[in-house]
Amino acid sequence: MYVIFDQGAINTIRDMNPSKFAREKGGIILGEIFSEYLLVKELAKPSIFDKSFRLAFIRNRYAAQIKIIERWLKTRGKVNYLGEWHLHFENDPSPSIVDRELVMETYAKSKLATNFFIMVIIGYQTTYVALWHSGSLVEEYSCDFQKTPYSIITTIHSA
Repeated sequence: MYVIFDQGAINTIRDMNPSKFAREKGGIILGEIFSEYLLVKELAKPSIFDKSFRLAFIRNRYAAQIKIIERWLKTRGKVNYLGEWHLHFENDPSPSIVDRELVMETYAKSKLATNFFIMVIIGYQTTYVALWHSGSLVEEYSCDFQKTPYSIITTIHSA
């Protein structure tokens, strides 16, 4: 399974660099599911109902669910929830225990359109991207979306 970020998603990653903010931000990842890859189309910006702290971000699940349903209806079922993204105030981010627990909780409590889950953590210099399948980490990667040319599409491959 590959994870492909379209240009709109890459632009959001670039715009959400932690150096621009005093508090953590985050949101949901939306995209399309294909047999060989997941296409990340949108890293949805935080809602006014989310709670943001210096070292924590709490997404309002009701606001997120409304956004998921809106995109799903607007695209006639093509765009679905694929995962979560947030900021870390470090150069090369990696998931905390809380981040990993979020993935497990999502699998336990959510009805997902796919067994795959994408986690994106945006740092000052690099972005951590992880692909999970049925609650198990399949692949993780650190990439530099700040320097990636517009013509290059970043991918993750899992066996």
